[in-house]
Amino acid sequence: DPENAYAPVAYFQLYSYRDYMQGKRKAIKHLQAMPALFPDHPLLVSAYYLIGLYAKKDHLSTEGVLLRKKDWTAAIEAFQTAESTFDRLLEKELIFSDDLPYLVHVRYRAQLERALANLAIAQTSEGGKQEIYWEYAEGVFRALIQDFIGSSSRSTARLLYTQTPYPNVLAEAELQLAKMQAVKGKTLEAETSLNNALTHYEEANPKHGYGLMQRWYEKGKLA
Repeated sequence: DPENAYAPVAYFQLYSYRDYMQGKRKAIKHLQAMPALFPDHPLLVSAYYLIGLYAKKDHLSTEGVLLRKKDWTAAIEAFQTAESTFDRLLEKELIFSDDLPYLVHVRYRAQLERALANLAIAQTSEGGKQEIYWEYAEGVFRALIQDFIGSSSRSTARLLYTQTPYPNVLAEAELQLAKMQAVKGKTLEAETSLNNALTHYEEANPKHGYGLMQRWYEKGKLA
């Protein structure tokens, strides 16, 4: 019953997160039918995100036979729809305050995944197509970072700072942007991006960690 307030949650929880993350076909088809039934429910943000994760993977049978190849374009579309759905529902004040921190995380994780999907297409393309997708990926990385640290940073992005002094989604975006700039031969831009990332790490005050090591490693490669 689409009018029942509990129906969207019951619908989403018919399958477990494990089923969705493993990309079980019935579970994904179930998610794909959700927008038509509950077009204004916040769980749609998670649904589109999970559909995007499904699209970016190869799916094999138990015998190892390829059943379905990854579809980066479909993944990009799903991730972008997760972002726009969040923004639309937030503007219409349809996201409950208790759910907001979690959905903010999903929204920015979807944006990061969209950038990575564009980067994956660029890495397997040539000529003009490659350049276009390099630009798409760089643009999405920059937009995400700007939401967190720009002079007009979005209040929704700032919510993630209540959970950690250096949100993982920002840390990964800064690292991936620097690595992409290095590959493109933009050495000075890559060094600036890495220095910014190291500053944010220092402000978060970690004593050690794999992420911190990665950034110093990338600086060593540039040098």
